[in-house]
Amino acid sequence: MKKLISIIIINTFLFSGTVYMSIDAQNEHSLQSDFLGDLDTFNNGAIMLGYSQTVYEKDSFLLDIGFSFSMKPSELDFGNHECFNITAGKADYYNMYLMPNFQISDRVNLWAQLGEVFGRTDANTRLKPGLSYGIGLSFMAMKQIGIGLGYRVYNSSYDMSTVVPNPIPICPDNLDFTTINIKVKRMSIDLFYRFN
Repeated sequence: MKKLISIIIINTFLFSGTVYMSIDAQNEHSLQSDFLGDLDTFNNGAIMLGYSQTVYEKDSFLLDIGFSFSMKPSELDFGNHECFNITAGKADYYNMYLMPNFQISDRVNLWAQLGEVFGRTDANTRLKPGLSYGIGLSFMAMKQIGIGLGYRVYNSSYDMSTVVPNPIPICPDNLDFTTINIKVKRMSIDLFYRFN
């Protein structure tokens, strides 16, 4: 009986929501720390795969819950410092969110996102969780297939002491390492398929 109920619940969520792919059209990483200063970098954007499910609906308002994850990671560039050299690295992001939707017409939908993002770098170091938010517009090109434009911001942080020893003997000012605050700004083109 438990297996049957589980299968019904999984099928209800899996075949009644929206699957989407989010491809960065423009991507900016803003890195801020006490010892690096402020850096704005752009290397390669990410490709995210996601799923959202409507949990509340009234008139033209819908509330979805969803998640997304990196199919192709973005690239971080920590820059150079006089005491060390850190090359660019890749970061995968995982995002869980609430998404209010406003149905403007039968084909046009305005949405916003608010949630939490966390991630991992290619050095197998975890990024600390942070706030994610975004806004976008989607258009149904066909009955179940649509395209959209989204702007999302991921806030996270990175503990440099996990990468570079503290203190560094060769560093004249005996630099104390702090946390790097990461802000990823994603302007993306979204392709989606609605099961319902």
